[in-house]
Amino acid sequence: PYWKKLEIEVSRSRRLKLPLSIVHFAMDTYQTTSKRLGPAATDDVIREIAQEISKTARLTDSVYRLEENLFALVLPHCSASGASV
Repeated sequence: PYWKKLEIEVSRSRRLKLPLSIVHFAMDTYQTTSKRLGPAATDDVIREIAQEISKTARLTDSVYRLEENLFALVLPHCSASGASV
């Protein structure tokens, strides 16, 4: 679960005095895609997006789906400037 992982990472970050970044992002075309392709195909698109994000994420990073079109990326040991890259 996202919140549990976040609690662990925030605690570790404070204890070790290391940076932690969290990136929230949304799929702007979710409603349009869902209407055009249907819910099942839209879920396939979401899975593909998550897989692509995971390919470029570090082993310690975590990707979460928070809502239908809202996602979070937890980046331990990553500053804000690093997260923006």
